[in-house]
Amino acid sequence: MSLKNSFIFKAAVGFSLGVLMSILISMGYLVQEGNNSLYQIALAGRERALTSILLELLSGGLIGMAGYAGSVVYEIERWGTLRCMTVHFTSTMLVYIMLGFLNGWLTPELSVANLVQVGITVSIFVVIWLIQYFLYKKEVADLNRSVALLKNGEQM
Repeated sequence: MSLKNSFIFKAAVGFSLGVLMSILISMGYLVQEGNNSLYQIALAGRERALTSILLELLSGGLIGMAGYAGSVVYEIERWGTLRCMTVHFTSTMLVYIMLGFLNGWLTPELSVANLVQVGITVSIFVVIWLIQYFLYKKEVADLNRSVALLKNGEQM
């Protein structure tokens, strides 16, 4: 699959997963007690409720798309792992921060709430990256073992 086709496929899958995650998170907000839920506030002013919910779904989709479609940089063979990770992380975080300011998830001042939200996002990125790294590392070790067996004339 070409890099362009891989990007388009990953963008579609990432957008879908992002919307799905937004729906799951929204369900948690809908059942939350108290008056501070975004959806409870939005539903109080019914004329803005649908717009608010659609904006959240679209934002989740865009974050998912940025994260998953951005992973296409790992398919550029002439780039090293550090360069790929830096480009992928930077592009994903820029999208998250821009949408965070647009949606009011983040505020311009330096606050504990902002640091926690960005910290959670960075942590999620790191965990996903480490899982992928160790899976690829295992795959490479298996391939190397297979090549060594073939060179020795042994059956796999």
